Amino acid sequence: GIDFTEPSRYALALARSIAKDHADVRVHAVHVAPLPGMSDSMIHLDVGRELERVKEECAPVLGDELVQCTRCHVMIGQADLELVRFACDCGADLLILGQREKGQIERLITGWRSGRILRSATCSVLFAGPTLRSSS
Repeated sequence: GIDFTEPSRYALALARSIAKDHADVRVHAVHVAPLPGMSDSMIHLDVGRELERVKEECAPVLGDELVQCTRCHVMIGQADLELVRFACDCGADLLILGQREKGQIERLITGWRSGRILRSATCSVLFAGPTLRSSS
């Protein structure tokens, strides 16, 4: 899952470390753009531009050798549902997503997408995030 945040870059780097040791692994970088609505400031979605953004995000993290075995995709909809659907449709063995820390208030307002993904995924799920550092 690519959403152009630091946690998604971390997830992409983990995918790279897994794929570089296995010649038969294919990495799919998937960005889910929200469906533009009449109330949104973004009424028009340029899917081609979104795909270019995904490719630009992947290139420095994956490196030249892995860019060749990576497929970039843009989907439109609700991120958790579309990522799970994509993983199922392509027969993925592992879904790697960036995980950022949320406060309890934010979790109550937006829900816990991670939980919905875990409950509905048909493959293993790895939530990747930066390690916690002590403040000492």
